[in-house]
Amino acid sequence: MGKIKFVKLNTDENMDVAAKYGIMGVPTLKFFCGGRPVYEMVGGTSKEDLKKILDEVLATHKSCVARSSPVYYV
Repeated sequence: MGKIKFVKLNTDENMDVAAKYGIMGVPTLKFFCGGRPVYEMVGGTSKEDLKKILDEVLATHKSCVARSSPVYYV
């Protein structure tokens, strides 16, 4: 089964990364596949809606996940 990894970025301390990915407000969730952004959500949401969004993103980008190699971070 596939994996999903959640990471948190302090945009005040990493302004260059926030600018690179166009993060203008918090909270922002960006979903990546194969190192590329595939979906973005800005603003808060309920737990139920977040689950629906995660399910949709995973289903929609299943072919991307199947073609992607694992990304290893040092």
